[in-house]
Amino acid sequence: MGVDEYNLIDRPCILVGLNDGSTRELSLSETFARASDIAELRGSPETLVFVQFRLLEAILRRALVFDGRLGEGTAPVDTWRELWEADALPTDVISGYLAAHWDRFDLIHPTTPFMQVATLHTSKGDAGSGLGRLLLDSTEDGLFSMRRAEGIARLDYGEAARALLQIHAYGVSGIHPAGIDETGPDPRAKGGKIYPLGTGPAGDLGGVMIEGDNLRETLLLNLVLGASADEPFAGELDDKPVWEREQLTVAVEPRDIPGPHGQADLFTWQARRVRLLHDGNSVTAAVVCYGDQLRPQNLHTVETMSAYRHSVNQSKLLGGTVYMPVRHQPSRSFWRGLGALLPHEASAEQTAISPRTIRWLRHLSYSDVLDGHRVLRTRAIGVEYGTQSSVITELYSDAVDIQIALLQDRGQALVGVALEMVSRTEDAVRGLGRLAENLVIAAGGDPLDAAKAARDAEQSQGYALVDAPFRRWLRRLGDDTQVEEARTAWVRCARGLLRTHAQHLVRNAGVAAWRGRPRGTGSDEIVNAPKAFIWFDRQLGKALPRVDDDRHGASDTRGIEEESA
Repeated sequence: MGVDEYNLIDRPCILVGLNDGSTRELSLSETFARASDIAELRGSPETLVFVQFRLLEAILRRALVFDGRLGEGTAPVDTWRELWEADALPTDVISGYLAAHWDRFDLIHPTTPFMQVATLHTSKGDAGSGLGRLLLDSTEDGLFSMRRAEGIARLDYGEAARALLQIHAYGVSGIHPAGIDETGPDPRAKGGKIYPLGTGPAGDLGGVMIEGDNLRETLLLNLVLGASADEPFAGELDDKPVWEREQLTVAVEPRDIPGPHGQADLFTWQARRVRLLHDGNSVTAAVVCYGDQLRPQNLHTVETMSAYRHSVNQSKLLGGTVYMPVRHQPSRSFWRGLGALLPHEASAEQTAISPRTIRWLRHLSYSDVLDGHRVLRTRAIGVEYGTQSSVITELYSDAVDIQIALLQDRGQALVGVALEMVSRTEDAVRGLGRLAENLVIAAGGDPLDAAKAARDAEQSQGYALVDAPFRRWLRRLGDDTQVEEARTAWVRCARGLLRTHAQHLVRNAGVAAWRGRPRGTGSDEIVNAPKAFIWFDRQLGKALPRVDDDRHGASDTRGIEEESA
């Protein structure tokens, strides 16, 4: 027998990993009540982690407004300190807030379904288009997956709720059917279609979450309560999530400002108009159309979970100062983008703006709410689109650990060293790639395709060699770290790893490579294995200047590993 109600407040919808390692699906109320017992949110693809988290964060924020803890006359840092020092989240406040909006959290409500338009259909009727368009991890919409869209006949309500959050945040662009409801067709329709309007707003971000020891800490570490420690956000009462506003129709929501009022509004932005079709037991189809368009320019004042960078091209195009979100690059480890994550001197020139969560934690550390020795796990989540953003081609997920001390003024010298070491390490790895390229040429291989393939492969191998040691080295940087000692430790470690690997490549290059060949392509220069290694060693010396006998490299690598274990 089917159900006629599925309210997310008391029915399973949030996927979590408990402290004992098990995975559970909890209701919203259970998730907040058990936040200290929950190690992390879970989901595959990991974009589901990001969207579930932003839903929970929006609820928590509005519950605090509902209780009078946020807004004019409050000191944000005092409110945050009280929350942090408590043993649990204010579940009574959260429960009262959710109860006040009970009907709006019913996933299959006949008139006000959660984040949907109840009567949405298209010119082809209201049968929906199957579940492929709703699920970003199905092959119909391009993200690599083990499941094919046409093979998915139904979703349980909890999974459908998570997919709904994801389609609003990460939905692909491309041509969509125009929505129709009792108010009429979408006014943007042309011939029953709406032409590309862009992806969901989270698709433009290089998403960054700060993770604590449990979900309670994670929610609080990302809860930015004010423009500064003592200054609340202006217009906090106007920052309403979708369930506090008028029920959606196909039309774009009328707004007194062109963008979101704040984080609760942004985190529940309705970039699509959706209707889930069900049979009383599960969701069997979905109607997915375009909703409210949101441009990524200059959202750094409200978006807290992404870094931003000044865009010269966008500024010229739009005739003003424009900041764009810094998106993650699937080919690069998160630590290679530290310049966008950590506040540093370049930020003073307003070229880069670190995530607002990072800047908020900086305020908290100066207010002695958080210990400077505390380690923050920063988790990066993002996607890459292809073919005019009509498909998702790559999923990005990575994490690095840093001490809060790096966010403070006294940590600026260490931040500078970290950024310097990233740059120098990249130069050294490029040298390793050129060594591989020269060895292929020396052995008589194709100087173009084969040499390029070898270069790319060895650069990937070089980054793999230094990846884990760099993360451990970065995690050690804190109040007790001497700048020059930190620099020396990493140079020795990286030099030892890369030089040892280079020697291995040369030793195994083969007799032909040791004899050598002319470089070709108009050059008579002889390239052989010994020369290739000399050239590499010279570049390595420029990138990572020798600080002592290279034999120390291996011991320093072990030291970093042992000290961070």
